[in-house]
This record gives sequence, structure tokens and C-alpha cells, in this order.
Amino acid sequence: PVSGIVSTSRTASGTPKLPALDGLRAIAMLMVFIFHAWEYAGKHSWVVSGLPVGDVLSHFNLGVDLFIILSGFCLYWPVLHHPERFKPKQWFIRRFWRIAPAYYVSILFIVLAPVLANVLMKQLNMPAIADPPLSFLQLVSHLTFTHSFHPTTLFGIQGVYWSLGVEAQLYVLFPLALKLVNRFGIFVTVAVMTFISVCWHLSWPTLLPKQWHMVGEFSVL
Repeated sequence: PVSGIVSTSRTASGTPKLPALDGLRAIAMLMVFIFHAWEYAGKHSWVVSGLPVGDVLSHFNLGVDLFIILSGFCLYWPVLHHPERFKPKQWFIRRFWRIAPAYYVSILFIVLAPVLANVLMKQLNMPAIADPPLSFLQLVSHLTFTHSFHPTTLFGIQGVYWSLGVEAQLYVLFPLALKLVNRFGIFVTVAVMTFISVCWHLSWPTLLPKQWHMVGEFSVL
């Protein structure tokens, strides 16, 4: 193993740890943080010493893409070392229990917080906080991680939840990708999936109605 890239320590699954991934995660996190800071500051087109700093910062949302790539790599890393251990059913169950409980608790908090706030406001003889009722479609789509497939639910309940919908797409496609790798090899699979991804990104702006553009953009493809 190369020092600093592959560690001599191992994960619970028995695969070598990769300390460099923590650095890449930190870079992705900082890119997303800086992008949102620039966005909420007004998306200024700053130019410093002739350098278009604002234009550069406008592309820092690619930190999300880096997170998705790292997620895919981390999913494949243990399978690469122990392919015989991968069982789709057990794998999906582990993914669900790792993400869903905290996610569902956060949804419950977001739904109940305005109700509790209004109770408090009533006790203080203050006007209630206007809060739109949660629709059945919003609740079901978020509980099933399918909210990223429709423009009205993509940023519903809580805007940041869109990323979990995209992550769920990755989890669904991952076992399929493994089947393709086992049958056709990794190079053919990567080539085919890259071709599909490029075609999707070139076509969705014209194929999808304008109100659906965010759905096309926030896709794991």
C-alpha cells in the first residue's frame, strides 16, 4: 500500500481505510459552503486583479458532484475487496437503517415545530405563525425518497432534502452497475454509463419543460 493513500488500519468490513478520502470530503464540503455563501451574498461577479473570482465561485456547486462521486467510490471499495459478500437485499437494508431513522426524525421535527411554536405563541398571547399545511404528496414522496422526481416536491418540506433523493437514486442504480460490471467488465460499464450520463445532460434541457429543469439537473445521472 502507498503511504498516506491506503492505511494499514481497516474498516469494520475488513477493507483498508483511505485517509485521503477525508481530505476530499473536506474539499467538497468547503466548495459547497463557499458556493452557498457566494449565492446568498448576491451572486456578485467579483473581479480581483483581473481574475473573475465570482465566475469561479459560481462553479463551486460542483462540490456536490464530488460528494456523489465519493459516495459511489466508497460503496464500491468494500465490494472490490470482498465481492462475494455483496447481497443486494442485505445491502439495501443496511443503507435504509443507516439513513432513514435520522431522516424521518428530522421530518417529524420540521412538521411538528410550527405546531409547537403556535402553541407557545398562543400561551404568550401573540399571533400564530402562518404555516402552509403539509400535503399528502409531499409526505409520501419524502418518506419514499422519491421527492426528487417532481418539481413540486423536489424542495418540499425542507430544501436540503433534495440530496437524499439523489443519493437514493445512486443506491438503486448501484446493484445494477455491479451486475453490468460482473457481466461486461468495469471498462465497458464505465463507458456505457458515461455515454448515458453525457446524453442525459445534453438532452434534458430541451426534452423537459422549463418547470422540470431542476428535476433534470438534480439527477444522479
